[in-house]
Formats: sequence, structure tokens, C-alpha cells
Amino acid sequence: MNHTHIPPLVNVQPDETVFTLLSRRYENHPKTAAFLVKNPERYRTPESGAGAKSEVKHLAASEGAESSKWSEITTAEFYQQVVTVGTHLAEAGVQVGQKVAVMAPTSYEWAIVDFALWAVGAVVVPVYETSSASQVQHIVEQNQIQLGFAGDLEHAEKLTQAGVKVWCFWPENEPAKASNKVTVTEGGDEAPSAPEFTAFTDLLSGAPNHDLVAERQQQVQASDPATIVYTSGTTGAAKGAVIRHENLLSQVYNVAAAYTEVVREGGRTVIFLPLAHVLARGLQLACVANGMAIAHLSNPKAVIPSLTEVRPTFLVVVPRILEKIRAQVAKMADSKHLGWAWQRAEKSALAQFAGQYGKQGQPGKQGQPAEQAKSTNSAKTTKPGQPGKVLQRAEYALWSRLFFKRIKDLMGGQIDYLLSGGAPLPGTLCQLFTGLGIPVIEGYGLTETTAPLTGNRPGDITPGSVGLPIPGTELKIGENEEILARGKGVCEGYLEPADNEGNFHDGWFGTGDCGYLDEDGRLWITGRLKEVVTTSSGKTVATARATAALEEDPLVDQAIIVGDGQSYLSALLILDQAEAQKWAENQGEKLPDCPPESLVEVTSPPLHEQLQPVVEAWNTQVARSEQIKRFTVLVGKARPGGKLMTPTLKYKRKAILQAAADVIEKLYARPAGS
Repeated sequence: MNHTHIPPLVNVQPDETVFTLLSRRYENHPKTAAFLVKNPERYRTPESGAGAKSEVKHLAASEGAESSKWSEITTAEFYQQVVTVGTHLAEAGVQVGQKVAVMAPTSYEWAIVDFALWAVGAVVVPVYETSSASQVQHIVEQNQIQLGFAGDLEHAEKLTQAGVKVWCFWPENEPAKASNKVTVTEGGDEAPSAPEFTAFTDLLSGAPNHDLVAERQQQVQASDPATIVYTSGTTGAAKGAVIRHENLLSQVYNVAAAYTEVVREGGRTVIFLPLAHVLARGLQLACVANGMAIAHLSNPKAVIPSLTEVRPTFLVVVPRILEKIRAQVAKMADSKHLGWAWQRAEKSALAQFAGQYGKQGQPGKQGQPAEQAKSTNSAKTTKPGQPGKVLQRAEYALWSRLFFKRIKDLMGGQIDYLLSGGAPLPGTLCQLFTGLGIPVIEGYGLTETTAPLTGNRPGDITPGSVGLPIPGTELKIGENEEILARGKGVCEGYLEPADNEGNFHDGWFGTGDCGYLDEDGRLWITGRLKEVVTTSSGKTVATARATAALEEDPLVDQAIIVGDGQSYLSALLILDQAEAQKWAENQGEKLPDCPPESLVEVTSPPLHEQLQPVVEAWNTQVARSEQIKRFTVLVGKARPGGKLMTPTLKYKRKAILQAAADVIEKLYARPAGS
């Protein structure tokens, strides 16, 4: 049984809370830019002492650009706003230990409310903004929630229908408040009434009561619950993980200690993941604690245009974003008859990676220890541009000017590192972006572990591996190759005790993921315990590597391997809507219409011919029992948080298999090869 242990670097004191972290930052670094916002005057009021309008500092103007819509909010301003809102909440009756819901898009208001609730000792219960009315009702009833915050009228309606008194995120002068169509039934058969919402600007007005907040903080300990975060539910019903102040703080302290080059004073990032997800909130806490400025975006489509204004030094992405950037550059090169040049540029970047880091993994062969070369010291001793011959360096410089610099400029021009999570990162993508000068750090974690369990380190990147354990984390491999974890960030259990059965083993949390630890202590993921396929011959095949390889093609948004009880494996290839539409227009084809929350098969022979080499390339790398004999192509229309997709944009395997049952049946209607 493989086993590794790295002692914690920082321990949390018994009286520390998340608000303690903010207070310490405020006392020592009051003038540091903590957030970047649009229309900062909305959050500044004379009563709160948050600063005068004349003190607004525009980000771009401070760096020589002509104008910018983003302005800085200092640590001192944020602290005063948090205490002011916290004062209103306490005076409105919010008690220590009371659970309060927050259902809203990612925003600066979300950050204020999060810290304000912690300031008065409340427990924050995030609700994904895409949750259905029944899901909201379930969370409200399970947590006995009476109070909550809503991001818009739709969110307010779902909360009030569940019996929650709602505060709003919108200011008084916005149309959403005037509409006020929300109704709530106040018991029995009484007629519904329309509640009066408190505008967020009203919560920011008045004087902050620091003594009241200090009194509340004396009643909170590090071991107390800070938040109840619900899992995304890819393999079953969502469960509420009870995350304590010490879980959050341990992750903040120890992740910062392991990634001093990434989480640093003066850095900037953009958070566009849902703040209902533990990763986004953990990132926010780490940034606040270490002096990084945060810009919030609720619309993922607005991220790329905003990067040139915000100029982030660090960004959390999913692999699909990197794939889209790669495809976009390739398309641009083809349109200018420079496709050959981009192909050579990619090879140059891969060679640069090999020279800088040594051969630490083979493209497309993730998790294969026999094919993984040993790490070399070159990762710590060789600088970009030095490895290789003079001609190779000259060629790299050429491609850097022609392609690589444009990619960096597209991301704001200041990116030092990217963190990839949420899905397996193909080894070629890691090598490509790292080789062109934007190191990609792949990590691994779950809601129950307060996000990161492991991660590659700057200067020590192994493609295909999710890296070394975070300080304070202990890992081992249990039965059926399941990854087990315990440590400072691992929660003690779920809200409902019945959900703990089978998930916690003698102090170890069962992740539900399969993998192994290599001799250097790095973790390699091979699949999900519930997402393996067992063929009729009894061969059990983990599907993660196959899906990651197939999803490298820009046309493929999601690949699902099937074949339980069958003599061979098949694949469902769900198309990326934007890329598929472009392909169809170029080919003069028409994709079939797809109703909401459904899948429709695409029978186009040219499309199958386009994707056949992708499947064949995978088959050349694996044993016969792992090869994909047949595949079909599907278009889907899935809503985040709906029937087919989780709020974090992951397809639900069970739901997909049910929706595509007829298509799967056709794949096995005749013997393979006929």
C-alpha cells in the first residue's frame, strides 16, 4: 500500500476564525488593493468611512493606460464595509451559529456578505445560482434556513418560496428592485404578500459597530462550522459538507506557504468560477490573506475581454479554456496560411518544455509510470531560452514573437501562472503552455477537502500527474486503488450523518477517485471509482485517461466511455456547440436541432471521418482491451445545474447514459468489425 506524509507547515490557533484573517490583513496592510470593482462609488458611503470619491484609483491609469472601468478597493475599505454590513445583520437578529443562505452570481457583493456573516459568527450556506426550486427547498429545509441573500429576482423568488426572508444584492436605483414581483406565503392558506427588500446600498450605510463584531468573535472558535458547501453531485445526490474555520484557514496558510511565487503581494486574479464552489472561495481567502487583488466576473464569456484590463498575474482555468485558446490560435494561423508555422511553433514550445523541465511525462499517456521519465534537476537550474542549440533558441525566439507573445497578450500580458483543475489536464496542453512561457500547475481536490489536496509546484511540473500533497495533507491508496485522504483541510463529515457511511474510513476520507502514488510521492489519477467500465470478460477499465485524450480535440466537449457487460468499449462524443457550428458552416452541413436538456445523435459521415483519427490515435497507445471499437457523435443542450450538467459544468454520467440509452443500444446491435 503506497503511503506518503508531509507535515503541516502552519497550524491554526483555537481562537482563529476567517474574520481574524481579514482583521490581521487590515491592521498590517490597510492600503493594499484587495479588490477591483466597477462603479466603486456604489460601495463608498461617508458614514462607513470607506473613503472619498476623489480617492478612487483606476487600475489602468496607475499603470500608464488611458482608461479603465476597473478601480481599486483597499483592504481598509473592504474591512469597513464588511463590519458595516455585519453590524446591520447582527442588529437584524442574525445569531452566532445561524445558517444563512447566499444564492447569487459571483460578485464583489458576494465577498462582502461572506465575510460579514463570518464577522458576526454566522454559518454561510452557498446555493448555486442555477439550482432548481426543489433543490433550493431541499437545502433550506435540511439547514433550517430562515434568512438569505439573493442576487436577482429569480433567486429571491426561489428563496422566498422556500420560506426564507431575503436581503438583495441590487442597489435601490436598479430596475430589479422596482419590479418586486416576488411573493411569499406566510403559513397556511393565507394570501401571498410581496416583501420589501433591503437594498444593498442600505446595508453599506451607517456606522460600523466594531465592539459588536468583536463581542461576536469571542463566541466563535476555529473548530466551529464556517460554511456548509454542497457537492456538485456528478455521481449522486448533492451532500452538504461541513467545513470549519480551521479547514479554511489551514488551506489558506499552507497553500500560500507552498506557492509563494503564485500567491503574492501585488498580484491580481479574476474569479469567474461560482463562489458557491469551495475552490473559488478558497482562492478568494488566499488572495485576501496575501495581498492579491481580485476582480469578480459572473459571466464567463466576459473573462477574455477583461483580461487586458485587469492584467492578472494568476488565473484558475479548466482545461477546456486552454484547448479553446490553442484552437483559436491554430485557426488564426490557418486563415493567414501559417498553419505550418503554428505546427512548428508548437513543436518548439514542447521542446522548450523538455529542455527546461526534463522529460516528465508522455503526451496522451497520463498515469503510466513505466513511460514516465525521472525528474531532473534542470527544472531548478535552467532558465527559459537557454536549453538546446543556438538554432533551436533562435527558432523559439521567432515563434515567441509571432505566436507566444500574442497568446500572453490575450491573457493580459502579466500572467505568471495558470492553475488547472476540475477535469484532467492533457499532458500536451500542460507542456505547450508551460513551454511557451505560461506555466500550468495542475492540482486536485474536492469539496470535502476544502479544495486542494495535491498540486504540482512552480519549477517542478510533471504532466499527467496532479502533483505532491499540500502541506498538512496525508494520502494513501486503499482498496480498489481508491485515493484516501486526511489532514487539516479534510472536513469531518456531511451535514446528514447517514451520508458519512462508506465515505469516511477510520479517519480517512474516501475520495471516490482511483489512482496511485509514484516513488517521488506524486499522485496520478486513473479514474473514478464509480466511473469504471467492466467488460463481459471481467476486465475493469478506468475511463479518465481515454476521455482526457478524446477531449483534446476542439470539437469534443465531453467524451463518455461505455461498455459495461459488453465485449468491447465504445465512446459517446458530445460536441462543443461553438466549434461544431463552425465546422458545420465550413462543411456546408447542418447539425440537428436539439431540445433543451436532451441529446441528439449526429449521423454526418464527414463529421465521423473528422473524429475517427482522434479515436485511432488513442487506440495506438493502449492495450486491446482498452481500445475503443465504436463511437457515436451527439449534440446536447444542457443547462448548468439542470438534468444533464452540474452547476460546475460537469456532465452527469448517469443522466447522460440514460438520455443516450437508445444510441448506446445501437452501438452494440451488431458485432464489432461488422
